[in-house]
Amino acid sequence: MSTTVTTAPLRLRPLEEQPASAGRRKRGLIYVRVSKAREDMISPELQVGHALSLARAENIDVIAEPIMDLGESGRQFEERRIEAIKQMARDKQFDVLILWIWSRFGRNLRESLQHLDTLMDYGVEVRAAKEDFDGKTTIGRFAIAQMLNIAELESNQKADSWRDAFERRRNKGLPHSNRGRFGYYRCETCPKWEFGKKLETCPKCRNGILKVDPVTGPVLAQL
Repeated sequence: MSTTVTTAPLRLRPLEEQPASAGRRKRGLIYVRVSKAREDMISPELQVGHALSLARAENIDVIAEPIMDLGESGRQFEERRIEAIKQMARDKQFDVLILWIWSRFGRNLRESLQHLDTLMDYGVEVRAAKEDFDGKTTIGRFAIAQMLNIAELESNQKADSWRDAFERRRNKGLPHSNRGRFGYYRCETCPKWEFGKKLETCPKCRNGILKVDPVTGPVLAQL
């Protein structure tokens, strides 16, 4: 007596439901963030270089120029281009967002995880070239959260240090920063303050001797 074995058909996804990424290389988008933009900064090139190395190693096609947020804090997202990146993800323009390290995405743990979850809901992977964890796994998501938590801790510690420095200056009767007092100057030979340069005094100056500035002094008096 012969027995007929019936094999269940494979449940294949219909052609129209196949993912758009099937049969092609992943498309990558590089994101760069620098907290303080200045002429001699090298961080953007460093970040892009590491991101490109990851893309080459993983056979990811970088589809556009890197999206850069220069001079933007990692604690806030409103002024940055994260919403534009999310819109590109929503429109299926790329598959992988490549960072240098996780702190470049954000130094605010709660909001960073919210934005990352949104990107992953759109089917986008987020990779960090120097801190590469698989966000699709439980241990990978835990590691990413820890790196973002450390980034927030570092930011909070720096903020604490600045608050202490400002308090010390206030206690000594000094202005908020080292730009000098509005309405005064030290002497005729002292160099004027310039953005990005430390305020120096000339050898003839005695510490604490201030003179009324002929331009800003009357303004201060009127105020």
